[in-house]
Amino acid sequence: MKFATRNVKARGVYVILFFTSLLIPLLHYRLLGDALWAVRYPWDLHPIQNLCVWHMGRFSAVFPVAILALLTASWVWPRLCAPAALVGVAVVTSVFTALYAYYCGLALWFALPR
Repeated sequence: MKFATRNVKARGVYVILFFTSLLIPLLHYRLLGDALWAVRYPWDLHPIQNLCVWHMGRFSAVFPVAILALLTASWVWPRLCAPAALVGVAVVTSVFTALYAYYCGLALWFALPR
């Protein structure tokens, strides 16, 4: 007995990717955004490491919106339910998350006194 078709399962994967891609924007807007923006040099400029992390966090809000758009477009174009499309979205989201985590660690390493 078949309970779910391939397209329904693919849309479920899009929903899972949507909720996992919300992690960075929520973390950034709730915890890091104001703290990064408040750090300044005495001459009122931001350190480039903090500024880049702040901009990457602001850009991370694009991913949940794009995944939600792909989810809604998958009803019009079933080709978006193909495994290649799902793997592509998952890889792009994972690579951005890894780069964001790496750059946060790098910014933290530069901020700590030696």
